[in-house]
Amino acid sequence: MPVLRVRTKDGTERLTVPAGATLGDVRAQIENELKVPRTQATLARSDQAGPVAKKGAPFSPSDDLLPLSALGVANGDMVFLDYTMERENQAHYVEKDPFKTLVSEGELRQQGKDKWTLTDFMLYRSSKEFVLGAPPEPHAKFVQTDQRATQAFINYMIATGFMQKRIGYLYGRWVTDAVTGDEGVQVHTIYEPAQECTSEDVQLLPDAEGDAKLAQVAAMLGLVQVGVIIGHPAREYAFTINEIMLASQLHAAALAADPEHGKRFARPVLRSETEIDGVATVEAYQMTDQCVELVSKEAFSQSKTDPRVAKTAKDCCFLVEKKEVRKASFEMFIARVFDVGRALDGKPFNSFLGSGFAIENRPTEPQDAAKMTSYLRNRRKEPFLRTVSDLHFLLFLANFLDVKSDLPVLCAKVVENKGDELEGFQMMINCYAGLEQIALSRRGTMSAAKAAKPVEDVAGETDFNSLTQWLMTNTKDKELTVLMAQLALACKATSRACAKAGIANLFGMYGEQNSSGDDQKKLDVLSNDIFINALLKSGSCCVLVSEENEEPIIVPEELAGRFCVAFDPLDGSSNIDCNVSTGTIFAVYERLSTSPLGTVEDILRTGNDIVVAGYCMYGAATELVLCFKQGKVERFALDPSLGEFIHTHANVRFPADGGKKIYSCNEGNALLWDETCKKAVQHFKSSGYAARYVGSMVSDVHRTILYGGVFIYPADKKSTKGKLRVLYEGFPMALIVESAGGIASTGMFNGSVQRMLDLVPTNIHERCPVILGSPRDVNLILGMYKGTDVQ
Repeated sequence: MPVLRVRTKDGTERLTVPAGATLGDVRAQIENELKVPRTQATLARSDQAGPVAKKGAPFSPSDDLLPLSALGVANGDMVFLDYTMERENQAHYVEKDPFKTLVSEGELRQQGKDKWTLTDFMLYRSSKEFVLGAPPEPHAKFVQTDQRATQAFINYMIATGFMQKRIGYLYGRWVTDAVTGDEGVQVHTIYEPAQECTSEDVQLLPDAEGDAKLAQVAAMLGLVQVGVIIGHPAREYAFTINEIMLASQLHAAALAADPEHGKRFARPVLRSETEIDGVATVEAYQMTDQCVELVSKEAFSQSKTDPRVAKTAKDCCFLVEKKEVRKASFEMFIARVFDVGRALDGKPFNSFLGSGFAIENRPTEPQDAAKMTSYLRNRRKEPFLRTVSDLHFLLFLANFLDVKSDLPVLCAKVVENKGDELEGFQMMINCYAGLEQIALSRRGTMSAAKAAKPVEDVAGETDFNSLTQWLMTNTKDKELTVLMAQLALACKATSRACAKAGIANLFGMYGEQNSSGDDQKKLDVLSNDIFINALLKSGSCCVLVSEENEEPIIVPEELAGRFCVAFDPLDGSSNIDCNVSTGTIFAVYERLSTSPLGTVEDILRTGNDIVVAGYCMYGAATELVLCFKQGKVERFALDPSLGEFIHTHANVRFPADGGKKIYSCNEGNALLWDETCKKAVQHFKSSGYAARYVGSMVSDVHRTILYGGVFIYPADKKSTKGKLRVLYEGFPMALIVESAGGIASTGMFNGSVQRMLDLVPTNIHERCPVILGSPRDVNLILGMYKGTDVQ
């Protein structure tokens, strides 16, 4: 069972906890065994800065339900226990070590025994004497390393002039040479943890999220930590004692995880040659079993005067050639592995993983969207399987791909070296990188621009922010980022379909009616299929509501995520045949239910619960407008040559003075309106307002936001509830308008004038009247409604 070291003001005590214990179990065990009441106990993490653990951040009450493994606490780890009460140390000592305090200056401070015999003393003394001799043969007879992984580590050290230390975790497999029977280590890749480095020291930084992600991805690839490499500046010796202690602690963790194979844990060292600039040497060693044991007992530390020398604790000593000494050189604790680079089974070793992507935690090489885009572009001509076969790239993708469904499948393909069925992953990953057009061109649905552009045409295009980059910067929710990337991809595909409608014979009627009773165009059906397929493949949705579908789409459990999306795939499609602008409108909600499948109740909610609202307009240019809840309105324009939406305008707002005097409505229905709407429109006419009406809500609202004015689509005697749908037209446009500084109202509806976002729909295709625009004009209409008799 795991053992925790508990550091208190009264000393270090050990606590044996059951396997799988939670933090709450540990708190209860502390109260029962160490006699510290919960009300007086504060439990904190330990930060392993060098060989000595220091108190870190306290655990929170919310951690009590989590198992220790989820909190990064493993066998042998130390935690800190603070309290103000007075108590006796409850640590259990074995018979051969009955003291709670040190043996100092020849004085025995007896604890736990009334009398001491010579036998007692000799037994105690023998437990504090450690016989050091020539190091035994290493357990690992050879170390195989992938040259690309090692060279990437070497290149960084050379680039920094070997002016600082650097630690890398070696991930690979325990292997046996079938020809010789020798047991060894195979290193496939090197992970560089978060660390602070100087020429004299290196400190590992807490990174629970990074450690957990590494453990998950490594397990998916069938890799374990098989060693640690430490690069250091030129010096006359291979190790410092602090480096040996760190390697021994990692060695102990490998033994705890796999007692049979962990004994082979390797410790290569990378150092600069003192006589030759730019040349580095890699040597391999192992910590001896005795060294690992002594470090676990905290039996020695690094000398303050010589980093090569180990100094025992005050009550311990080394026996070297039968002489008691307090100090010993590092050579006593290491065993050299001379065979580095063996050809296993007669074959040279090359890992199935590459090392081409930016490496994590390097200050000179941050992993970001730009690095991913560049990495993918530079590898367009190589098989996609080879591109993704890189631990560092897979760790970066873990920020976006689902680690429970998508990433295990991708990693399995990498391990099995099977490049088939990766087209979906390729499209998704290219989407994140802003390269969707490239992916789609391979499927025949979109072609990348190939003609070279004159210099004057690309001026100013060297500094831009893509939608993918913007999303990665402005939202930390990776599932939402994936969803938005898929929505953007569907918008691009729909834009392309609209542009090719005449050539592809997509004009005209489909021959059926949609859920709202409108005649369906061919493009209505096509765009609906595009959005449904894109959203289903995102793995982020549990409920979909489309204007074109009578019933909600409940996503199967194996594809479901946490979001619900309501959308009108092609608003204003009646204008398609005459080549007038159309658009897509959508609203995203986060589900409330906890059942395996989403429910319609997850989306039948007030507009105030919308997470993201947006619309995409397909006209002379394709524009995407987004608004996150309690956020600003952002505009993106599709660059056809890049196949990516580019961020063009931030924090879009209505003109401060109300803007241009424009009213937008279908006056053909004026005779059917209530008197207030008739009066308001007549006022606009007499006040010099211009009439502008496209008949596509996206186009009319987009113009209203940018220029000012008001958009009106009231209820009438023919459509007493209004014409526009609440979930996928009224709500998303209302959120965008309000976020841009405008007002969105229903006008007179169900007996009162209401704020549109406060409505609570009762069915997915419910309708409502719409009045939205600048405060100047909307307030004028709402003022006219005051005192109006309800008809």
